[in-house]
Amino acid sequence: MSKPNYYNGKTITEWAQETGMNRNTLRNRLKEGWTIEEAISTSYGEMREKYKKDVYITNLAIENKMGLKTLKKRINNGMSIEEAIAFDYKKNYIGQRSGRLLAIAEIESKRDPNGRARRQLLCLCDCGNETVALAEAFASGKKKSCGCLVKEVTSKRREKDLTGQTFGRWFIEGEAFRDKLGIHWNAICICGNRGTPTTKNLLSGTSTSCGCYNRERISERERINVKGQRFYRLTVKEFVGTDEYNNCLWLCVCDCGREVITTTGRLLGGQIISCGCTKSKGECLIEDYLIEHSIKHKKGYYFSDLKLKTYLYFDFAIFDKDGKVNLVEYQGEQHYIDRGNFGKQQREVTDKMKKEYCSTNNIPLFEIRFDKDIKCEMDKIIAQVNPVLSKHNA
Repeated sequence: MSKPNYYNGKTITEWAQETGMNRNTLRNRLKEGWTIEEAISTSYGEMREKYKKDVYITNLAIENKMGLKTLKKRINNGMSIEEAIAFDYKKNYIGQRSGRLLAIAEIESKRDPNGRARRQLLCLCDCGNETVALAEAFASGKKKSCGCLVKEVTSKRREKDLTGQTFGRWFIEGEAFRDKLGIHWNAICICGNRGTPTTKNLLSGTSTSCGCYNRERISERERINVKGQRFYRLTVKEFVGTDEYNNCLWLCVCDCGREVITTTGRLLGGQIISCGCTKSKGECLIEDYLIEHSIKHKKGYYFSDLKLKTYLYFDFAIFDKDGKVNLVEYQGEQHYIDRGNFGKQQREVTDKMKKEYCSTNNIPLFEIRFDKDIKCEMDKIIAQVNPVLSKHNA
């Protein structure tokens, strides 16, 4: 089963509760590749502005008798709106310039993955090298050199003198040495430690200290008093000391009755949710739902005639008023997305066997995806099942 996804230490549900956003809106933004900061900070007004821009581009495409996808692709490739509208695939670019490039001949077109022919130009760069450029990249100015321009800009950036400057907690004293990673600098951290970060790591913000900042943050988190708090199936009982890395250790009691000792960081980060009796947060939430609603169920249900090497277990069986079994499976990310060997047998073998068995024997099987709201999905399932609401009614 898949582990919950955490964004800066919180799940989507926790971010939604904290910001007051709709959980599905937040989830969809993250699926589209937004960072968590962008997802929670972008207002609906800004989204409306984007919508207006899309409408404007759509109207331009209609007015100029162009395909909307074509116009959008040209704009996304770096063309201005005017260039995207005016660009002509039939235009002769021989003798024209784009940055350092001079088009000297047109060569055989290149086929993209969709089979569309894309014109190619043979160009002479001012540095003397020849290079090939797509006609639209040449026309829009996206392709301006054979690559020498980028190398010069990168080289200038690497040659930049950072002596005397401050980056986070680093103060740069001077150049240390050079290797294939670029220039390394003699740097002293505010805590007194020394290091040799590279120009790239300093300018990008990847290196801001000797590591003391992260250690302090971890230390602050470890000092939080979590006694009496509940973390999924674990209730923190008492503080029992520290480990060799100075992490606080807590004695926790699992819902199953067993005890386990773990650190503050693992509890707060959701890396441990039980003593080991259950591994999936999704399954925990489903079981909590069933218990809360007093619904008769059985965890780890199996059929004697459904085997691979051992019995194939279903996460939950819910019993309706007629005694009929209804099965519920919580499907983690690995059931749908190729993660290598992890989940491969489930995707290719056992999931199919379970579905075929249930279909053949007319047994209702409900699957809850990892990216769905479990409470909403369970509400829908229970509305169909008409279950026994307590063991006394069985």
